[in-house]
Amino acid sequence: MTTPLTKDELKKSVDAAFERGIPNGWILGWEESRFQAQINRCIRPHTVENWTSFDYAFCNNYEVIFRTNDRISYSLTILISFISDVYCMHWTAYSADGRSGRVVPTPEIATAMTIEKNLRLMLDELGIQEIPDEWLSEPVTGISLELSGERNVTLAKCLFRDYDDSD
Repeated sequence: MTTPLTKDELKKSVDAAFERGIPNGWILGWEESRFQAQINRCIRPHTVENWTSFDYAFCNNYEVIFRTNDRISYSLTILISFISDVYCMHWTAYSADGRSGRVVPTPEIATAMTIEKNLRLMLDELGIQEIPDEWLSEPVTGISLELSGERNVTLAKCLFRDYDDSD
C-alpha cells in the first residue's frame, strides 16, 4: 500500500501534468483497457462496459450494469485517472422508463457491497487511491481546459472528465 496523497500533493501532480498544455491520451498512448481484466474478476457474475474515450477525458471509464426485468436499474461508474494514481466511483439509479438517472448511495441489491469492496481492495493493491467526493469540486487555478476554459476548473475535471457547466 502506498502513502495516501494529500489534496495539496494531488493538486501539484495535476499542475505538473498540465504544465505543457492539456494532456491528450490518444497522442500519449494511454491504454484504453487498463485494469479492465482485474475489474472483470472483481465484479463477477456481472460484466463491465468500457466507455473510455480520451475526448475531453483523462481517465479510464468503466461501468457495471445491473439489470432488472430486461432494463437497466443501476450502474456503478468507475473512473481511474491517468493524471495521478487516483479513482472515484459512484452509483446511478435509473427511472422505470430508463430515460433518467440520479447518483445514489450504494443500493441494497445483491452483490453491490461485495463488488465495491472487491474493487476498492484491488485498486488499493495496485496503488490507486480513492479520493474523497468533497475533493472532486476543489478549484484548480492556472489551468485552461478545452471545454471549461479557465472557468470552474476543478480536480474532477482535471483528473477525470472535462465538461462545460456554464448552463
